[in-house]
Amino acid sequence: MTSLLLGLALTASPTGVAQSPPGFQPLPPPAPLVQPAPVALTLEQFGKWFQPVPGHHKVWLVHPKTCQPVEVCFTLPPGCPRVEIGRRKIEFDYGKREVEIHFRHSGRVDVEYD
Repeated sequence: MTSLLLGLALTASPTGVAQSPPGFQPLPPPAPLVQPAPVALTLEQFGKWFQPVPGHHKVWLVHPKTCQPVEVCFTLPPGCPRVEIGRRKIEFDYGKREVEIHFRHSGRVDVEYD
């Protein structure tokens, strides 16, 4: 047992850091994670895909005027709305309440709660 400890002490590096065996190649650092670009839907695709359930929603849509993807955040109340998709507008009509998403000529997106 003493010879084993003596052998370990003699093979240890003077700095206290273990050295790699000869021919050992360390693994390269992991590649950074790249998130895929969000998939933006056209208003027509959104109308076919989206189910208007209550709660907060974040969706990527193609702005109909600028043709650029924009993140649109909105909150829908409980209920079963009538959904109307226009050229530059999405409207959720709950009867006495409405949630309207307007795509402005400037590229802005406004969400109005009535």
